[in-house]
Amino acid sequence: MYKTMTTYFHLMVCKQYIQLMLHSFETIMTMALELVFIHLECSLILLCNENRSDHTSRFRYERV
Repeated sequence: MYKTMTTYFHLMVCKQYIQLMLHSFETIMTMALELVFIHLECSLILLCNENRSDHTSRFRYERV
């Protein structure tokens, strides 16, 4: 009986530990994805600004 209870207790502790690790992994992956999306968004904004300034400078150059 004692051995069964200790085995059950160990299994419950392992289950809790695994759930905690999975939750931590999920949190870390969510944060990493958010950082990737922020990086992509910033890259797009910079790219759009560069393209816009190129067109503007070219347009000014052609007008002069």
